[in-house]
Amino acid sequence: MRRANAEASVREHMGKLISEWNLDDPNPTAYGNVLQKMARSKAKATTSNPYTDCEPERILQMGLELSTSGPRFDNALDALLNSARLDLLMNLLDKAPDQEFAESVWSYLDSHDILWAALSEARIDIGVVERIVRRKRLSAIDPILDVAERAKDPRVRDRLLDVLTELGDDVGPYIVRRLEGARAEMRRDLFLMLGKLSTIPEGLDPSRFLMNSDAGVRREAVRLLLKFLETREHAIVAGVTDTDDRAVYYALTAAQEAGCPPRALAIRVVAAADSGAGPMVAGKGRTSQMMRAVTSDANPGATAVASKKTLDWLVARVVEKSRFFNKWKLRDKSPEMLASLSALASYWGHDPEVQEILNLAIKTNDPEIRKSMTAQRVTGKFKAITE
Repeated sequence: MRRANAEASVREHMGKLISEWNLDDPNPTAYGNVLQKMARSKAKATTSNPYTDCEPERILQMGLELSTSGPRFDNALDALLNSARLDLLMNLLDKAPDQEFAESVWSYLDSHDILWAALSEARIDIGVVERIVRRKRLSAIDPILDVAERAKDPRVRDRLLDVLTELGDDVGPYIVRRLEGARAEMRRDLFLMLGKLSTIPEGLDPSRFLMNSDAGVRREAVRLLLKFLETREHAIVAGVTDTDDRAVYYALTAAQEAGCPPRALAIRVVAAADSGAGPMVAGKGRTSQMMRAVTSDANPGATAVASKKTLDWLVARVVEKSRFFNKWKLRDKSPEMLASLSALASYWGHDPEVQEILNLAIKTNDPEIRKSMTAQRVTGKFKAITE
């Protein structure tokens, strides 16, 4: 009886205790709300995506270690790609023990435009772009040129173009295709890139830009032509007759360093000035000090006289009249004679008397004489013959 009464009494008290038990929340209200939100968001993420039970980085590390992919692995790749953690992705690929498997992972990332993801960032990580370019090689050139063209910050443009110089001469043809349509700032930078190449890309004629209205473009065209032996002489002449001080400096420095005969250089410069064929830009009045006398504002009569005097002087350096037959005879070869012949072919090839002299020179079949006639400005039938 005592045992039965005790049990009944215990049950009665326990029932009262449980029914009336009301403890305060041990957590502050704000902290409790945060915990509830975290619990709800975790539940929602779990129901929407069953493959994010672990951090994407951990999943990728395990997959690369085991050379195993799958839905969770692909989802982890997408998560890092969308979160712009591209440096982490590249590090994981570089450190993967199985590089063959890592290449297959790279193919997946490349097909999901990892380069565009890197170039679309508000602040482009040049280090990441460099690593991507090393993998993509030539297929990365056009996207980077597109972004560089649109870049408002010249420092960003310069750094992007510097990345492409690592590809060497292979980048040349891509630059050539962009030169015509590029804005002036971009065109100057493209010429700088071309100057870093070991050869002039096929199909590029930098001399076409020596008459550009932008001084920076002309200057870089001169610098590019100065790099190569076959175009250096033409660049020197163009540079010293330019109004841009830096172009003049580059040309004179190149003439001095290359050991160009002073008289031969002077002949070409004077010929370019007095022929009236020197580069002019409509509306800009681009003329050198020596060419001011032959601008459209000068007296036509004075211009014609100056041109005729120079022409006669050049002819006298190249040929002389035979005493008995009163025909032209080529003078002995010398740097001045070859320079004068080159000037005649370049700037007075339309003159009937000069054409007779050029025909006489061509018939000699002398390699040096024929080479002197292949100046950049030779046109028409004489260009075809000399080539």
